[in-house]
Amino acid sequence: MYKYSLFPLILLLVMAAACKKEKIQNTTATPQYDFTWSENPVTGSPITFSSNAKETDYFYWDFGNGVTSNDVRPSYTYYEQGDYDVLLVVNGDHQHSVTKTVHVAQRLTITYKGDPIIGDTIFFESNSSESTPVYEWDFGDGTTSTQPKPYHIFNNTGRMTIKLRLPASNTSATAYITLYKDPVYTYKITGSRLWHIQNRIVTLSSDTSYFTDTSFDIRYINKAEVLVDNKFFSGLLSFNDKTSAGNILVYDGAGFSLKYNYAVDTAYLYKENYTVHNSTGPWTEYTIGRTP
Repeated sequence: MYKYSLFPLILLLVMAAACKKEKIQNTTATPQYDFTWSENPVTGSPITFSSNAKETDYFYWDFGNGVTSNDVRPSYTYYEQGDYDVLLVVNGDHQHSVTKTVHVAQRLTITYKGDPIIGDTIFFESNSSESTPVYEWDFGDGTTSTQPKPYHIFNNTGRMTIKLRLPASNTSATAYITLYKDPVYTYKITGSRLWHIQNRIVTLSSDTSYFTDTSFDIRYINKAEVLVDNKFFSGLLSFNDKTSAGNILVYDGAGFSLKYNYAVDTAYLYKENYTVHNSTGPWTEYTIGRTP
């Protein structure tokens, strides 16, 4: 008579149970969390973070600089360039938290030097700190450059869109410049001399009253811009080649209009306001400048 051992059968049953248990454990394992963020983060622009966790989960974000959030998809703006270790904890499970380093680059900007006049040379540059960048400039008039600090001469008036792209970091910047015809005589209106200014109010009934005569200064910025500084207005005025005609050069800005007659060397600074004055209806305020 043969005798059979029950050991192999018991071993198979134990192994099957173990496999079944392992499968059950895998189906209930803690999920592996991960998160991503907006491409090419730069200073001053919001960065949006998102994860693969459920929206019903509890979120804890740490942006690496002491600022935290519990939003599902938070948006955060860094104002200093650098590397930030961003932490995500879901449902308080610190054992399965995720930390990633986010590199925030300096926002790319464009500056220029020179008068915004057609036919004049204008020099461009950026604040790029890349060691060996490749520059892709577009001056908005069909011309381009790959120089780090290019210069350009525009031949048409109007508003131009200047674009710069750095392929290495995939960052870009946009600036705008308005080109004018050469006013030629802008330099005559400015200098160390002071002009005199008078304030006049004209009501509907044509009554006129005057305020004390004061002085103001007109400073040269470039061929197309002057800076006016007085108690009525302080700011930049830009040459208006559409309303300028003959001996009159017109500069506009912030509701003011400066008209300069270079033939007789006289400047007039205008502003019109419409309001209610002592219930008499609208009235107009003119601020008039004249030569000393």
